[in-house]
Amino acid sequence: MHFVVFLQIFFAIIRRFYILYIHMKSIGLKAGARLLSYELLRADDIPTIAKKLERGGNDFIHYFVRLRTGNEKPIAISYTYVSAKIIPAINVDCLNASFYEFVDSLGLERELKQLELKATLPTDRQKELLAANNIALLCSSHITYTHIDGFLQPYEYIETYYNGDIYTYTYNVTKLNRI
Repeated sequence: MHFVVFLQIFFAIIRRFYILYIHMKSIGLKAGARLLSYELLRADDIPTIAKKLERGGNDFIHYFVRLRTGNEKPIAISYTYVSAKIIPAINVDCLNASFYEFVDSLGLERELKQLELKATLPTDRQKELLAANNIALLCSSHITYTHIDGFLQPYEYIETYYNGDIYTYTYNVTKLNRI
């Protein structure tokens, strides 16, 4: 019974992190994003990320950093890596809005298989961007998969650092909650 309750909470957290835009809207915040940087990297230059995305050699990986906002106030910073083999070109304009709307327009399904949550201290740059002094950030990281030719393939690895001072998740557990 405790394991089932844990899984319900875990999957509820996954859904909430995965659809930040919808969640922010539901609590009265206008979700936004601001592109801070974009690069096209070679898999060999970032072997840890390349392994997560099952890429290697001269494969290219899109890398972008975005400041996520609610009502124009900084809430999180996302560091995103996307396989150029799965998504060869990204409309950089979409990175100032919803990247997943862009992914949806390509007809790609999204599936999340594992989520890691951890508390971490902010870097100097994160402190500056999030106005996060003397607090921990909540880091959420996951790999997003899609189905291609009947096989599940990773196409995105993302780490999002949430300002622990202004953003929290609350989940109420009842017997009626279903996954």
